[in-house]
Amino acid sequence: MSSSSAEPKPEAENSLPSAQVRSPLCNPNGPADPHELEEAARRKLSLNGWNYASSNAGSSFTDRANREAFYRQRIIPRMLRDTNRRDTSIELFGHRISAPIVFAPIGVNKIYHYDGELAVAKVAGELNLPYCLRYGPVAGELR
Repeated sequence: MSSSSAEPKPEAENSLPSAQVRSPLCNPNGPADPHELEEAARRKLSLNGWNYASSNAGSSFTDRANREAFYRQRIIPRMLRDTNRRDTSIELFGHRISAPIVFAPIGVNKIYHYDGELAVAKVAGELNLPYCLRYGPVAGELR
């Protein structure tokens, strides 16, 4: 992680990027560094948002299991393949989406952005990715 000592921004200054604003995830020069992504999130989020996003519930068993499963995966380079035209799109339930990624509901998006679920749904739409809205009081935000 970077050695920046910048404090997380106040709640009112938070905003989610639109599809035109690219994050370190969209680095055209190579893979994203997870430590750089974490540092970028820490700088961007409010203190409450960062504390929530960077913590784990209970004894962190699920977090540990997820990380162990991720580390078991191996990326096998395909040598001598043309990679000038890449396509990460897939068909999901009869719809073509831009990548095998789905935005999951967390129900507390208001601590990340004042528009809450609406901001996440907007970005998901701009990126042509599905967004799962949780059922409950938050559904009224999207009307």
